[in-house]
Amino acid sequence: MTRLQARRNYLFFCALLLVIAQEGFCQDRPPNVVFFLVDDMGWKDLHCYGSSFYDTPHIDALAAQSVRFTSAYASAPVCSPARSGIMTGKYPVAMQTTDWFGAVQPEDAAKETRKEKITRLLPASYRNYLPQQEVTLAEAFKKAGYATFLAGKWHLGSVPQNGPLTQGFDHYFEGKAKSPSKGSFGIVAEANRFIEQNRAHPFLAFVSFYAVHIPVLAGEKNIARYTAKKDRLKLLRPVVASPWGRERVKQDHERYAAMVFETDSAVGLVLSKLKELQLDRNTIVVFLSDNGGLSTAEGMPTANRPLRGGKGWLYEGGIRVPLLLKWPAMTQPGTVVDAPVVNTDLYPTLLALAGLPQNHTQHKDGVNLLPRLAKKEVPERSLYWHYPHYGNQKGSPASAIRSGNWKLIYWYEDQHCELYNLKEDQSEAHDLAPVKKALTKKLKADLQAWLKKEGAIYPVVNPAYNPM
Repeated sequence: MTRLQARRNYLFFCALLLVIAQEGFCQDRPPNVVFFLVDDMGWKDLHCYGSSFYDTPHIDALAAQSVRFTSAYASAPVCSPARSGIMTGKYPVAMQTTDWFGAVQPEDAAKETRKEKITRLLPASYRNYLPQQEVTLAEAFKKAGYATFLAGKWHLGSVPQNGPLTQGFDHYFEGKAKSPSKGSFGIVAEANRFIEQNRAHPFLAFVSFYAVHIPVLAGEKNIARYTAKKDRLKLLRPVVASPWGRERVKQDHERYAAMVFETDSAVGLVLSKLKELQLDRNTIVVFLSDNGGLSTAEGMPTANRPLRGGKGWLYEGGIRVPLLLKWPAMTQPGTVVDAPVVNTDLYPTLLALAGLPQNHTQHKDGVNLLPRLAKKEVPERSLYWHYPHYGNQKGSPASAIRSGNWKLIYWYEDQHCELYNLKEDQSEAHDLAPVKKALTKKLKADLQAWLKKEGAIYPVVNPAYNPM
């Protein structure tokens, strides 16, 4: 598509928005896109999502101008597969990108001799790069004449062979730093430089933070600020015993709080640059976490309660994430949407917001949310997950389905199901599988049919495993 065609499509779509919204703002060029992707930020890690310990004033201000989704999901409970879902509009199972790139492959697990590392199952094999045949979100925008840029974490294949420059990004700034928090400011400085240089024509800027992933490091001044806050609050029993060892159930980690605060400040710098250049009114802004917060292992720096579990698990704490979406011509900023959506939906939604044609073959597992948002509706559909691996966070192989308010998790180690009513039991505390047997059977069948259709790869019995 030429830049002129993209402009015509955008003008048509802008007119459509005016009809739907009865007011709006439209310039004579397609809108820019700034996509903030934070690493491991939990569903409750923002003040606007209910945190009383962390401070996130810039992101809260963005939320007041955005649609805030309270039941948004990652397409996987760990980073690489979730990111592949964002970039392609497909569930990771469709591309065999089901684990983080660098995790143990089954042949390596089969050679394990340390007793504590010998698992009941050998994890499924997976592809450790994003397939080149996928038409990524960046490639779709680049084809439409957008300048494309990614700063920060990629984790979708080795660089340069399978790096961002092979997947539609014109410019790439890795921005690694010993401290994820300090690295954030280098990332946004480079992003602001790109925005400044491309202010005269449409651009897609992916700002992909290494924070708030471990190691938990931040500036001493901000750490001291949250140490004092922790002392004032006197939070009791922030860490408790759980079926998987230990879990942080209250947000009280002063270093993590400081890192969240610094990430918020970094987001604010980019938003300020957009306003300074008078681009803010013609820029789509997305704020998203790749997966749930780390609450059950590796220092467990955050807490996701009332959600159960965290990163590496198919419980809500591992896959429910914060999502904010702001676009030109919005008439009801600050709207809250509780209907379930998944990160694969962003691909077709961003195409629609930019006036670009849909590519249903590519983003087959995502839906354009815009018409539904205008009516405050989303399509009735089931959402699916397949994580046939052992995570670093103590999770074990499982698949899951959410259908309406019902969620079923199938565990591969002992082939048992858990069933929860998320409307009545957001914390997944009451397993209804023993009493809702017919519904459990139906949802399990639906899940298995989806897995078969997608050609899912499963874990297998580990011959070296000794239950004693």
